[in-house]
Amino acid sequence: MLDDFSDKLKAFYTAVSPVQELVTELSQEKSVRIFVKRDDLIHPLVMGNKWRKLKYNLQAAYSAGIDTLLTFGGAYSNHIIATASAGAHFGFRTVGVIRGEELSVDSNNRLIEVSNLGMRLYFMDRETYKLRYDVSLHDRLRDLYGQIYIIPEGGSNELALKGSSEIVPELPQRYDYYCCSCGTGTTAAGMASTIPLDSQLIIFPSLSKIKEQESLVHSYARSNNVLFNTDYLFGGYAKSGSDLTSFMATFQIPLDSVYTSKLFYGVYDLLRNDYFPRNSSVLLYHSGGYSLE
Repeated sequence: MLDDFSDKLKAFYTAVSPVQELVTELSQEKSVRIFVKRDDLIHPLVMGNKWRKLKYNLQAAYSAGIDTLLTFGGAYSNHIIATASAGAHFGFRTVGVIRGEELSVDSNNRLIEVSNLGMRLYFMDRETYKLRYDVSLHDRLRDLYGQIYIIPEGGSNELALKGSSEIVPELPQRYDYYCCSCGTGTTAAGMASTIPLDSQLIIFPSLSKIKEQESLVHSYARSNNVLFNTDYLFGGYAKSGSDLTSFMATFQIPLDSVYTSKLFYGVYDLLRNDYFPRNSSVLLYHSGGYSLE
């Protein structure tokens, strides 16, 4: 039976997401080749690093005979909608613990959509939500919902890191620079554990406080050639500005406003300022995501 479920997982991700070269006047002028790993094309809702993080957690829940997934997130969480969609596809019940007691199912289109996918929503006040990693809170949630498989906020755990570590080995060639955005740091840690030793990983955080993320990534990195670049925060998480908004509107592939837009903006600004040597190659990891509504 587990083999059957593994086959379903493989069938969901039927082909390796493509690598696309982005040729612009700037890249040609600087003689630098820019590529993007298009994980945003994996699935309309379970896209990018959300699928990477969920894949082995789904398998673990199935192996344990647990048919209900419970996870945590904000009202606009990409992870919440990915979990709801994956649960519906693979036959799991889903529960989303949403930060903000003042919210309701109809608070925004994202919550309406996950509710339509069958996810039960539990709205938690912000103080209690701070205990989302606490075992006593998990026990209370089990009293409410019975046997549940708990996936942490953002889907980030060891199984998520295992899924993220598969990104680089899928790539068709070696690159001089690998670049990714960063929330919890799980995807960056997975990439840091697998990039070539003579390449550099540049990480573009969406949060201003990144001590935990730095510690996680460096604990898995194969070398010291890992750099966190905080020059492109645009004021902090989910914040932007006219420059970033214009960049998103004119860029040749879809970007989200929280993570990938800042990653791509940062890489092209570094390119403009001659950070990358001539004749080098740069790979950007497109982790998917949606702009806030």
